[in-house]
Amino acid sequence: MIRRPPRSTQSRSSAASDVYKRQPYINENVVPYAGVEVGHSNSLSNLAPRFTPKPLRYGNSRFSNSVEQDVERLICKIENRGIDITATYEDWINVGFALATLGNVVGRHFFHRVSRFNKGYSFQQCDEKFNSLCRAGNIKIGTFFVICKNYGVTFRS
Repeated sequence: MIRRPPRSTQSRSSAASDVYKRQPYINENVVPYAGVEVGHSNSLSNLAPRFTPKPLRYGNSRFSNSVEQDVERLICKIENRGIDITATYEDWINVGFALATLGNVVGRHFFHRVSRFNKGYSFQQCDEKFNSLCRAGNIKIGTFFVICKNYGVTFRS
């Protein structure tokens, strides 16, 4: 026969309430955090959104192992030279369709990095356009490489 230990006479709720019957600790020598300015609004609504994309890091290999690395290499060249490969609306749309094949996060990041060299660049408009380009399209990533080549951005140059 299995013997069980005797049940406690105290209920769980009364045991838990004992914790709250104790006196709370109040630190009367508190020092305010110096990192926040008191009296100023912390809202960021009055600031214009600024987007400064940083290049994704893939390692230091001389030869690429994936399409994303090839695209990253070309975009770094575009950024270093300040070339606008989205000068025409058609090129902008085709670059967006091509980069959308890389996925939502990586493709969007690359699309902003390429689009920002256009004089009419708007973060919000670029983001909305990428959302619409992700939904449908027959253009593949090879189109991006062709457009880069048309603007003189190649792996050799």
